[in-house]
Amino acid sequence: MDVLPEEGTRTAADAVTPASASGKIKVLIADDHPMVRQGLRVFLELQPDIEVVGEAADGAQAARLAQELQPDVVLLDLVMPGTDGVTAIELMAEAAVDSRVLIVTSFGEHRTVVPAIRAGARGYVSKDVEPSALAAAIRAVAAGHVLLGPEVAAALLSGDGPQSSGGAG
Repeated sequence: MDVLPEEGTRTAADAVTPASASGKIKVLIADDHPMVRQGLRVFLELQPDIEVVGEAADGAQAARLAQELQPDVVLLDLVMPGTDGVTAIELMAEAAVDSRVLIVTSFGEHRTVVPAIRAGARGYVSKDVEPSALAAAIRAVAAGHVLLGPEVAAALLSGDGPQSSGGAG
């Protein structure tokens, strides 16, 4: 994964502060597996600057909760029953939700991730990412950075990959 600033460097985007009164980055977790949500919650609650404000089990619920809770970052799985992640991103955009979406997926290949990025996601991490890298990715996305691997960035720049979200899940 990529666009993180070097250790010890700061950019103008780093000055962005979370919207919560606590000064913490508010995160909504959306994944259809309860154990994944629980594991993410437990880890994220150990972070001094991150607050989990809600959980969703599918894309429709994620879109509703994002509109209601206005988290800074939505951690969003792509493959969920019912409403998938790409459709959830589109629903959030239609509702003018101001949250930044970070995809957390088992499927990192560009044909799966590109539709989510095109729909408005700010980046992605694999579900096997190191916990510290996940926390860094959340902080980076909350600060306005975009996180793309080289294959996904190349696919976006070349126009490769699916053009619509239908069933990309």
